[in-house]
Amino acid sequence: MFCRHYGVEDAGNADPRSDPHQEFAGKNILIERCPPTQTASEFDVPLDQVVSRLAACRAILFKARASRPRPHLDDKILTGWNGLMISAFARAAQILDAPEYFAAARRAAGFVREQLFDSKTGILHRSYLDGAGEVRGFADDYAFLIAGLLDLYEADFEARDLEWAVQLQHRQDELFLDRDGSAYFSSEADAGDILLRMKDDHDGAEPAASSMAVLNLLRLAALTGRDEYRQQAERAASAFAADSHRLVQFMPLMLAAQHRLADRPMQIVVAGPRDAPDTREMLRTVRSIFLPQASVLLAEGGEAQRLLSKSHPYLADVKPIEGRATAYVCRDFVCESPETNPQALAPKLKSQA
Repeated sequence: MFCRHYGVEDAGNADPRSDPHQEFAGKNILIERCPPTQTASEFDVPLDQVVSRLAACRAILFKARASRPRPHLDDKILTGWNGLMISAFARAAQILDAPEYFAAARRAAGFVREQLFDSKTGILHRSYLDGAGEVRGFADDYAFLIAGLLDLYEADFEARDLEWAVQLQHRQDELFLDRDGSAYFSSEADAGDILLRMKDDHDGAEPAASSMAVLNLLRLAALTGRDEYRQQAERAASAFAADSHRLVQFMPLMLAAQHRLADRPMQIVVAGPRDAPDTREMLRTVRSIFLPQASVLLAEGGEAQRLLSKSHPYLADVKPIEGRATAYVCRDFVCESPETNPQALAPKLKSQA
């Protein structure tokens, strides 16, 4: 019963396609193949007996495992990984309309700002364990956190997230940008323990810093209206142009960035009070359609809109029509006719996908 439930096979259950180095050849990796109800049905045993038998078997294995040396516990907190996590939760909050995911992203961003960011110098620390570590952040820490903040901004439209992303981008450029060859070094120029400054040239388990940075720069250009960000994205992408087309499987995120670079900037501006039901409904419609090329802004009047209007002059005149939440779809900062009906907006957006 245990072997059937957890997929144990005489010759081992490791799939050679997922085990290229044959580390698990002839061995079994336990995986729950089916729910206990199915196991109970196959063995014609009451469900409560199946549950208790499986628990007893797991206890035997746990006792055997407890006799082995335990691996070291790695419980440090990494800035870059938290940036990726903030992105994931912020995007999930938008797509699934899940406030609890947004709250998780907001808590993580708050922790990084309080514990891993020096507001006086604008420097990020690499890790935290009973306090911030001495090692300063690498290029990927900045790139991943900036991406997380941009996703957080598009989830809640708090100006502070966009302002911090802009600040971190400026610092990343100062510390890591290769002014001669474009793109980003992984480490700082004056890092005493680094003999040779390298540039990540592939998107592996984690994206390369330059790949993420190009996407960040394009998003910042669309959100702030500052063309220098787009120009920097073009220079950074050009450093990898040949390899990203020749070795496509190694740089998927850079290819996505170059695709966005080849397209015209797209903004979707929703005008209306942030918490108004019709504004939320309009935003749900926008978020229900996969538009990776688009940046979403909220025009709700007041100081936030005035700040955005300094770099986006057209936003000064964007407002709800007849008191109803209104969506403006813009290309190259030129907007189409406004739409107040979410059902009518959806096909317009799908045509842009």
